[in-house]
Amino acid sequence: MLPNNCSGCQSPLTYGEQILCTQCRHELSTTAFNFCHQNECDHNFLGKTRFVKASSLFFFDQNSIIKQLLHQLKYKDQEYLGIFLSNWMAAILKKDPCLNNISIDYLVAVPLHWRRRSSRGYNQLHLFSKRLALLMGWNYCPKLLKRVRHQSSQTKKTRLKRALNTNPFALNTSLDLSHKNILIVDDLITTGSTLAHCSNAILKEYSSKIYFLSIAYRSRFV
Repeated sequence: MLPNNCSGCQSPLTYGEQILCTQCRHELSTTAFNFCHQNECDHNFLGKTRFVKASSLFFFDQNSIIKQLLHQLKYKDQEYLGIFLSNWMAAILKKDPCLNNISIDYLVAVPLHWRRRSSRGYNQLHLFSKRLALLMGWNYCPKLLKRVRHQSSQTKKTRLKRALNTNPFALNTSLDLSHKNILIVDDLITTGSTLAHCSNAILKEYSSKIYFLSIAYRSRFV
């Protein structure tokens, strides 16, 4: 059931508004990143893994609406936000001429360790990724990767500590991923280390072409 109050500011929604009020929608800062031109998001992965392109939908900062939405999606069991955000994402991706020329073979979301998934009850990226794959006509493979080691939260770790972490991800599929285009999805890109680890788990076994996508991106310049 959809909420009657705005998920951003909690004010009552008016006629025609869903999930977010008009003001909160306008306060969301889209990145205008695409899969054609190099952007700031790409720079996070240089030297960490072999990839083709990275992109993200929104800019993230400590006072942003998107921070509230991701918190609700991740910790408050508000999975309908995943559907809402995937619809927004798909509408933008369908207008990206470079992405339209790429045949994404498999979409995979960053997996949770079974302990964290058990305590939280769900992976916040599941419905977002499943819906996005459906809208874009891609194959969603939620079990392509697995997290083999439980880690404490990455949000307060420095870039160096994240980079020094041994890879907590491993392949979990019998699919032949050779020369396949694989899109790995996360909710938030900060240093890029999590997605780079996912990429390296695949590239260790296969010569795949890796793409990255996130709902939000924490810029060093915003």
